[in-house]
Amino acid sequence: MEITFRSRKLSKEFISNRVLVRRYGDKNAKVLAQRMLLLRASRNLQEVSDDKATKFHQLHSDRAEQFSVYLFRGKRLVFEVGHPEIPRRDDGGINLVAVTAVRIIEIVDYH
Repeated sequence: MEITFRSRKLSKEFISNRVLVRRYGDKNAKVLAQRMLLLRASRNLQEVSDDKATKFHQLHSDRAEQFSVYLFRGKRLVFEVGHPEIPRRDDGGINLVAVTAVRIIEIVDYH
């Protein structure tokens, strides 16, 4: 899957494991590396959703078009569809099979 980032600053954080460890802690940095490998290796978002260990889910309310995967101790990797137009199913939901690109938005504990 193609992965882009919301900002250049966020993109730079992902280049260096040292920066990720300093910013989010050793355990989150390790789990984050695993999640990024999963995202890159997946052909589409449906494959990510099938991996139960990630606790992948679509968010609600003001984050309704966003998704997250669990990291460690409440932190989540939040991302959105990376296509110019969001692929939709007939019922209006997002067609996960057609999503082949995501945009990383943030790493956050939104609870």
